[in-house]
Amino acid sequence: MGHPPVTPTGGTLLDVVRLPCAGLLLALGVFGYPLAAAMDGTLADAHGGQGFGREVGGLRARVVLPASSYRLGVSIVPAFEIRNVSDVSVSVWEASFWPNHRLTVTDDIGAELALTALGERARELFSPAGPRRKNLAVIIPPGGVHAVTVPSGLTELFVLDRPGTYRVSVEYEECSETWSGHLVSPPVEFQIVTAD
Repeated sequence: MGHPPVTPTGGTLLDVVRLPCAGLLLALGVFGYPLAAAMDGTLADAHGGQGFGREVGGLRARVVLPASSYRLGVSIVPAFEIRNVSDVSVSVWEASFWPNHRLTVTDDIGAELALTALGERARELFSPAGPRRKNLAVIIPPGGVHAVTVPSGLTELFVLDRPGTYRVSVEYEECSETWSGHLVSPPVEFQIVTAD
């Protein structure tokens, strides 16, 4: 009855090496975000393959989808994973997700999709160096992985109203005494198909 999973095929990988948070920018007297990107023509594996992005401060990130093909209108809830590839424990922060996580969904030509009203409110909360009402330290041991489920589905956050091929990526940015940096997961491709 359901559609078979669609295997990711070709694409572009954008790994942002490091994006210092506002406090570090001011301390260094830098007024723009220095970005470095690598384009290697690959996509992350949607079903548990390596798929982790570039290492930043001992950490690498990826987004994981439960499938690679979805019927139009079905909720798509990704997970976001951070792997510690260093030889020491690293502390990251959970701040009710949106203050230090940002999702992006693009179409098959790379254009970012419009946000829904809920997506706009979530995007406005992204403020890695801003004040937080809730902040919980999470210690990731060497080789360990910290995983969180995105609190809202992609169809609730983005205008996904037609069949097609899309890509999702997640950014994690933090500015703290324990770890500062900007992780970007490689994009994971998924398909929206018509409901039968």
